[in-house]
Amino acid sequence: MEPFNDLSYKELDGWFEENHSEALEVFFKSSLRQHKELSKLDFNKGARYFFEENFIPTLVGSPKETLFTGYFESEVFGSLEKDEEYKFPIYKKPLNIEKTKKWFSRREIEEENLLANQGLEIVYLKSKIDLFFLHIQGSGRVLLKDGSIIRVGFEGKNGHKYVSIGKILISRGVFETNTITQKKVKEWIFDNPEQGDELLLENPSYIFFKIISDLMDSDGPMGTMKVPLTPLRSLAVDPNFIPLGTPLWIEKNGDVPLRRLMFAHDTGSAIKGLKRADIFYGTGKKSEELAGNVVDFGRMIILKQRK
Repeated sequence: MEPFNDLSYKELDGWFEENHSEALEVFFKSSLRQHKELSKLDFNKGARYFFEENFIPTLVGSPKETLFTGYFESEVFGSLEKDEEYKFPIYKKPLNIEKTKKWFSRREIEEENLLANQGLEIVYLKSKIDLFFLHIQGSGRVLLKDGSIIRVGFEGKNGHKYVSIGKILISRGVFETNTITQKKVKEWIFDNPEQGDELLLENPSYIFFKIISDLMDSDGPMGTMKVPLTPLRSLAVDPNFIPLGTPLWIEKNGDVPLRRLMFAHDTGSAIKGLKRADIFYGTGKKSEELAGNVVDFGRMIILKQRK
């Protein structure tokens, strides 16, 4: 079992420079929004005090162990009608899938066209690569030809375990662990179309989507906690180790260090274990570029509620 070490707030790098008022607003709207009496707190004077009085910073295990990656809400081009340009469908979940059983793999679904012509198509995308990475992100915005937007989110999966194509490329010597990024993986697939198509099929997990209609355009995507995600405040964790709603202090190193109070709002199929976290960077290409370059280590400190 990992050792738990209580810390003082003076031991948190950057704590006193944080915008605690902004973090507290996110906290009220999401993690403990049901505590109505907390809204009476003076944000300007009492936000840092609120966290310090109600939570104990607790380091689990040794420092500088947590692996941080980044994720984002995709923006991809699509069409409601299939044609020569838009031919890669986003599918709704078939009715005959049982949650407790494995269904067909990605390879079987795509090579045998198992979902085609059943009325399950939501929208068609231009790029097979965009479709694959939309499956990894689990939600996104589809920009249609007329300028309108469809938002899609996770509805279900085929029951197969997620396999990282990045780790496959590392094992084959294409990239090194400390240099691989999502952007580089996408570029390799684009530059090596035959090998790239085969690589995509090596991840047997397949995601089904639904149209999301209850979010404003300004909202982030809906996280596992059923609240819209907030850029650089929302974190995906493994809920087997960290309960959803938990405040966490992040000390991410790397080329772009990050010291930030964040909240466990989401989960991810690739986020497993206590020492793993995925930082939500926002929506669109700029957020994709920022998130795609994050493969950094650092400290993640749980803010444990005082008894």
